[in-house]
Amino acid sequence: MNKKFKYNLILLLYLFTITTIETLIFIIYDYIKYSPISPSIEKIKINKPTIKIALISDIHICPYTFINKKYKKYAKNFKQALKVLKKQNVDIILIAGDIGDGNLIGSYIQYNYILNSVYPDKKPIMNLIMGNHDYYGIPKPNKLNQRIFEFFTKEKPFNHKIINGFHFINWSPENGDVISDNTYKSKSNWVEEQMKIALKDNSSKPIFIITHTGPAFTSYGTYEYGQGNFYLKTFFKQYENIISISGHSHASLMDETSIYQEYFTGIQTQSVSYIELNNGYENGRIPKDDNDSDLVSMDNPMGIIMELSNEKIIFRRIYLSNGNFYNKIWNCDIPIQKHKFQYLFSQRKKQYNPPVWYENTKINYSFHIQNGKIETKISFKQAYHILFVHTYMIQFINIQNNKKSYSFFFSDFYKMKNEWKNEITFKIPNYIRNGFYNISIIAIDSFENESSELKGNIEVKNDKIT
Repeated sequence: MNKKFKYNLILLLYLFTITTIETLIFIIYDYIKYSPISPSIEKIKINKPTIKIALISDIHICPYTFINKKYKKYAKNFKQALKVLKKQNVDIILIAGDIGDGNLIGSYIQYNYILNSVYPDKKPIMNLIMGNHDYYGIPKPNKLNQRIFEFFTKEKPFNHKIINGFHFINWSPENGDVISDNTYKSKSNWVEEQMKIALKDNSSKPIFIITHTGPAFTSYGTYEYGQGNFYLKTFFKQYENIISISGHSHASLMDETSIYQEYFTGIQTQSVSYIELNNGYENGRIPKDDNDSDLVSMDNPMGIIMELSNEKIIFRRIYLSNGNFYNKIWNCDIPIQKHKFQYLFSQRKKQYNPPVWYENTKINYSFHIQNGKIETKISFKQAYHILFVHTYMIQFINIQNNKKSYSFFFSDFYKMKNEWKNEITFKIPNYIRNGFYNISIIAIDSFENESSELKGNIEVKNDKIT
């Protein structure tokens, strides 16, 4: 028996055993009668004028930590995040879905193991919903995934809590297809009923709705295909006092557009496991280091600590690796009303000046050998912005044939502020072929304000070494 066959046989037996156990658990708890909707509203009183709620998402726990560096890092990040939140003495930990990287019960067992290792005695209130990954993996009925989620987290996928007079409506996706209207629409009647209850109770207070996917084209990260849900935006637009809390996109909280206001308020929190950014950038949707490793995307988990009182809500972004706070806060006065919105994109775009190039900034280029190939890299001093530069747009003009090409690159804004480099380096993409080029670089901030052009001349080599 060769090693590969033996490994596959063990894996098959493992998956069969896990599936059998899951099925038995579900049968024990009655497949027919089970409902993922909480039959009543849970009322919670915390004897503090201001309560602290941690907003985190996308833990992606998986039981394969012993054979996979990625999953080992996810587990380490989650444990460290809990230690940071414990030190902050948070009253509630809210997780906006994707507890597991898949729907194995081993993911939930490990989640509970890590949680209990940090909080062996009294725990904060845990407020969790499901995400798309909590349905992925071994094919099984959605209802089974929901029952297993509840069994291990003690949370109904669809529930309503009143905490110190504030309503929190937990709206999990119905399945793993988080961009489909039906994923959320199927439970919209129930959510509308909860909204009526909340508005009748106190129409002047904000109502928090937690979903895994954010409403499309609102906060940073929800503009990408598959990262935002259009039905949610349509639904939320009816209520100006909704505060939407979501995850899923893994987008960096460093971006100031992670808070949205126009028809309602939207907060997109970051992943604990790894960062994802925009599509179409040369240095990758998932950041990588100089050795082409994506482990760097796992080094800067962030979350939000929301301070909630009867008068105000303060959102503080926190680095979950070391417990330091980012120095920019967001705040909303209560009651939440449209005419008080201060985070409108159009207004904030006008508040910030475009990035500015430092005097005598030059574009340098160099050649490097990587994987048997000559590569060209350019470097330059980063432009100044009161926050940071988000994107560099680079135009290449071939001197011989005047052909133009455009490329977009992220800055290192997604890292901790003390890790931002004064000089940044980018690898020229492979489709920019050998030759001499005039190039111009435009620095762009989070609100799409553009700098003047930084111009220079470079030579590009993209040859295999023979």
